[in-house]
Amino acid sequence: MITPDNFGASMRTLVTGGTPPPIYRTAYTQWFTNVISAWEDTYRPRLAAGHGTDAAGKAWAKNDVRSEFFNEIRLIRHDISHKRGLCVESADNTLIDWVEPGKIIAPTTQQMLGLLDLFPDNELR
Repeated sequence: MITPDNFGASMRTLVTGGTPPPIYRTAYTQWFTNVISAWEDTYRPRLAAGHGTDAAGKAWAKNDVRSEFFNEIRLIRHDISHKRGLCVESADNTLIDWVEPGKIIAPTTQQMLGLLDLFPDNELR
Protein backbone atom coordinates (compact mmCIF):
# COMPACT_ATOMS: atom_id res chain seq x y z
CA MET A 1 0.00 0.00 0.00
CA ILE A 2 1.30 3.42 -0.92
CA THR A 3 1.10 5.86 1.96
CA PRO A 4 2.24 9.47 2.34
CA ASP A 5 5.23 8.19 4.33
CA ASN A 6 6.55 5.74 1.74
CA PHE A 7 5.66 8.10 -1.11
CA GLY A 8 7.71 10.78 0.63
CA ALA A 9 10.54 8.29 1.12
CA SER A 10 10.45 7.45 -2.58
CA MET A 11 10.63 11.11 -3.52
CA ARG A 12 13.62 11.56 -1.19
CA THR A 13 15.38 8.66 -2.94
CA LEU A 14 14.79 10.40 -6.26
CA VAL A 15 16.96 13.25 -4.98
CA THR A 16 19.49 11.23 -2.98
CA GLY A 17 19.73 8.07 -5.08
CA GLY A 18 19.06 5.83 -2.09
CA THR A 19 17.08 2.61 -2.00
CA PRO A 20 13.32 3.13 -2.31
CA PRO A 21 10.84 1.58 0.14
CA PRO A 22 10.09 -2.15 -0.37
CA ILE A 23 6.68 -1.52 -1.95
CA TYR A 24 8.31 0.58 -4.66
CA ARG A 25 11.01 -2.02 -5.30
CA THR A 26 8.22 -4.58 -5.72
CA ALA A 27 6.36 -2.33 -8.14
CA TYR A 28 9.53 -1.56 -10.08
CA THR A 29 10.43 -5.22 -10.53
CA GLN A 30 6.86 -6.06 -11.57
CA TRP A 31 7.14 -3.34 -14.19
CA PHE A 32 9.73 -5.43 -16.07
CA THR A 33 7.30 -8.36 -16.29
CA ASN A 34 4.45 -6.16 -17.51
CA VAL A 35 6.52 -4.33 -20.11
CA ILE A 36 8.10 -7.42 -21.62
CA SER A 37 4.70 -9.11 -21.80
CA ALA A 38 3.26 -6.14 -23.71
CA TRP A 39 6.30 -6.07 -26.00
CA GLU A 40 6.14 -9.78 -26.81
CA ASP A 41 2.37 -10.24 -27.03
CA THR A 42 1.19 -6.95 -28.50
CA TYR A 43 3.81 -4.62 -29.92
CA ARG A 44 6.21 -7.00 -31.70
CA PRO A 45 3.40 -8.64 -33.69
CA ARG A 46 1.92 -5.23 -34.56
CA LEU A 47 5.28 -3.85 -35.66
CA ALA A 48 5.89 -6.94 -37.79
CA ALA A 49 2.48 -6.62 -39.44
CA GLY A 50 3.02 -2.92 -40.02
CA HIS A 51 6.41 -3.51 -41.60
CA GLY A 52 4.88 -5.56 -44.38
CA THR A 53 7.08 -7.89 -46.38
CA ASP A 54 10.76 -8.39 -47.01
CA ALA A 55 12.46 -8.20 -50.41
CA ALA A 56 11.30 -11.73 -51.23
CA GLY A 57 7.67 -10.87 -50.47
CA LYS A 58 7.58 -12.84 -47.22
CA ALA A 59 5.65 -11.19 -44.37
CA TRP A 60 7.66 -10.17 -41.34
CA ALA A 61 7.13 -12.33 -38.26
CA LYS A 62 7.12 -11.16 -34.66
CA ASN A 63 10.63 -12.56 -34.10
CA ASP A 64 11.96 -10.49 -37.01
CA VAL A 65 11.38 -7.37 -34.90
CA ARG A 66 14.23 -6.93 -32.44
CA SER A 67 15.32 -4.32 -29.95
CA GLU A 68 18.40 -4.28 -27.73
CA PHE A 69 16.46 -2.25 -25.14
CA PHE A 70 13.63 -4.77 -24.90
CA ASN A 71 16.09 -7.68 -24.91
CA GLU A 72 17.79 -6.21 -21.86
CA ILE A 73 14.39 -5.68 -20.20
CA ARG A 74 13.67 -9.36 -20.97
CA LEU A 75 16.95 -10.47 -19.35
CA ILE A 76 16.22 -8.46 -16.21
CA ARG A 77 12.70 -9.92 -16.07
CA HIS A 78 14.18 -13.39 -16.40
CA ASP A 79 16.54 -12.78 -13.49
CA ILE A 80 13.72 -11.38 -11.35
CA SER A 81 11.39 -14.28 -12.14
CA HIS A 82 13.77 -17.23 -12.39
CA LYS A 83 16.95 -16.30 -10.52
CA ARG A 84 15.29 -15.04 -7.32
CA GLY A 85 16.04 -11.46 -8.32
CA LEU A 86 19.79 -12.02 -8.68
CA CYS A 87 21.52 -10.44 -11.65
CA VAL A 88 22.72 -13.42 -13.70
CA GLU A 89 21.42 -13.34 -17.29
CA SER A 90 21.36 -9.53 -17.34
CA ALA A 91 24.97 -9.20 -16.12
CA ASP A 92 26.21 -8.35 -19.63
CA ASN A 93 23.62 -5.63 -20.30
CA THR A 94 25.14 -2.59 -21.96
CA LEU A 95 22.22 -0.15 -22.18
CA ILE A 96 20.75 -0.85 -18.75
CA ASP A 97 24.09 -0.94 -17.02
CA TRP A 98 23.08 -0.45 -13.39
CA VAL A 99 22.44 -4.16 -12.76
CA GLU A 100 25.39 -5.77 -10.99
CA PRO A 101 26.39 -9.44 -11.45
CA GLY A 102 25.45 -11.59 -8.47
CA LYS A 103 23.55 -8.80 -6.70
CA ILE A 104 19.81 -8.43 -6.12
CA ILE A 105 18.07 -6.33 -8.76
CA ALA A 106 16.56 -3.47 -6.75
CA PRO A 107 16.12 -0.46 -9.03
CA THR A 108 16.03 3.01 -7.57
CA THR A 109 13.56 5.67 -8.60
CA GLN A 110 16.31 7.42 -10.59
CA GLN A 111 17.18 4.21 -12.44
CA MET A 112 13.57 3.56 -13.34
CA LEU A 113 13.12 7.11 -14.61
CA GLY A 114 16.37 6.70 -16.56
CA LEU A 115 14.69 3.94 -18.59
CA LEU A 116 12.60 6.66 -20.24
CA ASP A 117 15.78 8.16 -21.70
CA LEU A 118 16.84 4.75 -23.01
CA PHE A 119 13.51 3.96 -24.68
CA PRO A 120 14.17 3.35 -28.41
CA ASP A 121 11.42 5.60 -29.79
CA ASN A 122 13.37 6.55 -32.92
CA GLU A 123 14.34 2.94 -33.58
CA LEU A 124 10.74 1.78 -33.31
CA ARG A 125 9.44 4.45 -35.69
